[in-house]
Amino acid sequence: MNAKKKYKLNVVNIGLRIFQKNRDNKSEGGYRLLQEGLEVLLPYMDDRRQVKFESGAFFKALNEPKDKMLTFK
Repeated sequence: MNAKKKYKLNVVNIGLRIFQKNRDNKSEGGYRLLQEGLEVLLPYMDDRRQVKFESGAFFKALNEPKDKMLTFK
């Protein structure tokens, strides 16, 4: 394809990030799952990898923070 350099397509990033390198020393895993990739991997995860909340329990956890948790108004 003959095109001037300034009109050529430059692909920087294609796709969806699912994992990111874990830079914490607190966790034993080398990579962590990103929120964007959760929907893609969820069908392949069994019950051992999922945390399920009863209805209202998640909202209660946000409104009653424990030590070192963020508070929301």
